[in-house]
Parts: sequence; C-alpha cells; structure tokens
Amino acid sequence: MYRYRTALAVVGLWLAACSVKQEDFEAQLAEAVCEKYMRCGVSYDKDSCKRGQLQQHIDLYTLTTRYSEALQAGWMQYDAAAATACLEKIRTSSCDQPPLPMRLLMEEMGTSAECRFLFGQVKDGERCDRSGDCGLRSFCTTSSSSSCGTCQPLAGEGMTSSLLTQCEEGLITLKGVCQKPLEEGQTCESAGVFGLGPCAPGLFCDMRNKVCRRAASLGQSCGLSQAPCRWNLVCIEGTCQVPRTQGAFCRTRYSGLHIQSDCKQELFCDADPYTRGTCRELLGEDASCRHDLECDWGLYCHGAYPSSSTRGTCRRFAQEDEDCTSRACENRFYCGLSHICRPIPPLRQSCAGKPGP
Repeated sequence: MYRYRTALAVVGLWLAACSVKQEDFEAQLAEAVCEKYMRCGVSYDKDSCKRGQLQQHIDLYTLTTRYSEALQAGWMQYDAAAATACLEKIRTSSCDQPPLPMRLLMEEMGTSAECRFLFGQVKDGERCDRSGDCGLRSFCTTSSSSSCGTCQPLAGEGMTSSLLTQCEEGLITLKGVCQKPLEEGQTCESAGVFGLGPCAPGLFCDMRNKVCRRAASLGQSCGLSQAPCRWNLVCIEGTCQVPRTQGAFCRTRYSGLHIQSDCKQELFCDADPYTRGTCRELLGEDASCRHDLECDWGLYCHGAYPSSSTRGTCRRFAQEDEDCTSRACENRFYCGLSHICRPIPPLRQSCAGKPGP
C-alpha cells in the first residue's frame, strides 16, 4: 500500500510539473496530433503538420476562439492536469482511431468524456450558452442562434432526445431515443452524418448489408462496393495501403468536389486526374497549381478549375483588414462590401455576463 501511495504521489507531482497552461494548449494539441499522424503513417513532415493544424483546424474549435467568454465569466474552468492527460491520450492512443474523432469534436473539444479538461460551473435551471457550461450530468437546452438556454439533467437510456448532447455519456440518439451505440454485427439502418453513425466508435454502418462493421485494415479489399479503409490508410488499386511518401508513384482521384490523393499529408500527387504521377512536397507562393491541395498551408490555388483542367496560381489568403478584391479571405474572415477581410461574427452573442434568466 505504501508503494502504491508513493507511486500516486510521484504521478501527481509529475502532472503538476508538466501541466499544460491554458495559453499553450493549442500549440501542444498540434504537437500531440502530429506525433500521432507521424506514428500512424499519415504525415510526412511533423513541422509542416503542426503548421497546418494550427492554421487550418485547431484555432477553429479550441479555447481561444470558442470558449474565451465562458472561461472569463467563470461558466467554465480549465483543468491543466486534465488537459495534460488528454494530450497524452491523443498522442499515444491506438492507430485504430484518429486523434480527434468526429464524435469528440461534435460534443465539443474539452467537454466530451473522451477528452475532458473544461468543466462547466453553471447549475441546473441557470442560463447557458452550450452544454459544456453545465455540470457533468447536464446539458444546455439552447436550440437556436438567437437565444440562451438553461442547464437541465441529461436523458438516460430509453428516454427521448433530439440531440447527441442531450443523452448521458456513453449513449447516442437513435430514432429520438437515448440508446447504447450498436456493436459489431448488429443491424443498422443509417450511415449517419458528419461521421456520427449509430455504430460504436471504430465501426461504420454497411448500408449494403445493414450491419455495423469495422473499416478495412492494411491489405484488405476496399472500393465503392467494399468497406472504407481505416482513417490512416488509402485505397490504392483495390487494397488499403499506407499513404505514399515523397518520390513514390501515385494517382489523384476526383469524386465531385472531393479530391483524394495516394500521398501522405504535406505532400501532393503531381498528376492530372487518373494518370500516374509522383508524390511531391506542397507548392510555395506563385507556383502553378491544379487545385488547393497542391499548395502549402496558408495558400490556395487562385483561378484553378479542376473540372476543366484550368490551372491556377498558389496565392496567400488575405488576412484581417487586407484587401480581398482579387484574393480569398482566410477561413476566419469574410470579404466585406468594402472588399476588406473582416472577422466572421458569431452566430449570436455569448450569454455569459448577460443579465436575466
């Protein structure tokens, strides 16, 4: 028992010494995500991966942009030790699952059971913005872009619910009722949307056979009539393979607006659609390009029309207060009537600090 307590004390001291500060979380999250991408064969270059995560993804859904007002108002509290544990889980978890599963993001980063380090302080019956403002067993009733909600108890198994966030942890909304996710081999009727299907994590609903299945792993068959490949693999010539590295042969496939390459992230396939090419590093500013995915982070392919094989030029996104007459604004901004990039306003003002119920 003494040794066990000593071990716990050592772990506690380590967490206290290494805890991630709130202002450092985004950078540390990018580091953890990219470490997993490298380990699982998705990324080619860790530094480029981190730049891409910070510029394209992480700043859209983490502390600085989404929760600043709630944290300042005391509606949420940031737990540095829990944030450290969350990052370690992301960094070291199995390659069976992506580092940031869609369910985690839909439940909101930092407030889901998978990775909780933001703890709601608003009591049941009091005003709230989002479910993360409420206690662990409560959700926020807000359902529109113009009104605040109130914290209410989560629905248990078998109770009615219209949203995923209204059910107790471990349950999903299926046909308007809170239920446990379907396990492998169970019958399913819908593939779901945004990666949130009726099946348990790591499974998908095979709509041909109406059954929950695992994604295809390395070397298994894939294609339109087969299971999709696991998140860190690509379907090449009918089998799931590791994304290809710099200098390897590759192909680019178009499906509507979706463009898929055989190459690792931070690389692109230098080839016209359905022809053979080579995996290359992303292109710099002013380089000739076929589509956005050929350009480096922070750039886009201006003037390109892939459907007609019209090439464009890699250009830098316009930032806040910059002219957008002939350039696209970066994704946090919109091009105003004066042709100047302005911050995209929130759907509604935060309820934090507002008087009244």
